[in-house]
Amino acid sequence: MAADKTSGDKKQGGSDTGGLVIALVILTVLAGGGGWFAGAKLGLFSAVPAGRVNAADKENVAQEQPLAGNNSVIVLQPITTNLASPATTWVRLETSLVATSGEKISPELAAEISNDFLAYMRAVPFSMLKGPTGLMYLREDLLDRARVRSKGRIAHVIISGLVVEEK
Repeated sequence: MAADKTSGDKKQGGSDTGGLVIALVILTVLAGGGGWFAGAKLGLFSAVPAGRVNAADKENVAQEQPLAGNNSVIVLQPITTNLASPATTWVRLETSLVATSGEKISPELAAEISNDFLAYMRAVPFSMLKGPTGLMYLREDLLDRARVRSKGRIAHVIISGLVVEEK
């Protein structure tokens, strides 16, 4: 009689495992289908092959990119200086200026803006550069300085590199 109970338990255990495998297969298919549907709705999957882009698509891409078009980009020389506090903290800042549409920035004006950035970085304490909000405030402050110096001819300031070394 004891043998009958164990053989009955094996049959029940086998059916539970089969049901679990079937449930996992169904859930996997549903998750894959849901992921594909969400990707299609979000535009992650392109209906147009990579080599086939018509002129209308090129115009749409140019309109979506704010830095493309008639803007000119000026890459400034890297700035290396110490910060206001602590005085043993050094920073290297790499920036670029994006002029508004149709405006040209002279090398002399770019040098003056770079000098303004240098003077600003010497007055900044390290605590103001910490975290993502510190980086956002730094970019906004540099943009304000560039716009004042250029009389509104600068549209964006791009921070391409920022290295801070504490000693």
